[in-house]
Order: sequence, then C-alpha cells, then structure tokens
Amino acid sequence: MRIKIIILIFLSLLLFTNAFAQNKTNPTDFIKYSEQIFDALDKVEAVFLNTDSTERDAKKSILELDIALKKYDRLGKAFWKDKLPYAIRKSIVSARIDYDMLLMTKETKYLDQANKETTLARDNFNKYKTINKK
Repeated sequence: MRIKIIILIFLSLLLFTNAFAQNKTNPTDFIKYSEQIFDALDKVEAVFLNTDSTERDAKKSILELDIALKKYDRLGKAFWKDKLPYAIRKSIVSARIDYDMLLMTKETKYLDQANKETTLARDNFNKYKTINKK
C-alpha cells in the first residue's frame, strides 16, 4: 500500500513538473513580441511627428500598439518577475500613456517623455538580447 502511494506521489510530481515546464516562456518569444511592439512604437512616433497626421491617424497607430502589447499577455505573469523584461514592459507602457496624454493635451512635453521611455526600453531590450543570445 505504501509503495502505491509513493508511486502515485511520484507520478503526480512528474505531471506537475511537466506542466510547469510547458508554461516557461522562451526568450525568443519575448524578443519576437518586443520587436513587433517597437515597430508599433515607431509608427506611433512617426504619426505624432508628422504635421499632416490627423487625430484619427494617431488613434489608429495607438490601437496598433495596443494590439502588439496584448501579445505580452501571452507570456504569463511569472515571466514578469525578471527585472529586465519587467523594466522593458514598464517603459513601453509608460510611453503608451505619454502618447495618450499627448493626444488629449497636445503638449509636446509628452512626446519628449515618450521618446525617453522608448529609448530606455530599447536600451534594456538590447541588453536582454545580448544576455539571451543563442
């Protein structure tokens, strides 16, 4: 009877370990999603820098950024416990908020802040890519 219980415990531990391993995020996924987000950030910045752009263009580019940011949700909460990915995401979200503020207030200080946050996110992203080279 004890042997059966030990075997059941051992098998259940194997199943939980396997399930946990499947939820781990591959750094290449983070890199791929981040590159898509940086492309969307570039579009948003270009729209706000172009004097011929309309408010509709700005909202559309921000929507594209939001769609790209949704891909980060696929990585899972455990992934954001690492400092570098968390810092990258935080800077990107801050830039996103600054673009919203720029859209509402038309104050150029928000464009400068968004550019600083984007630059910080890119710098941290380049560090992350260097660390996780394959």
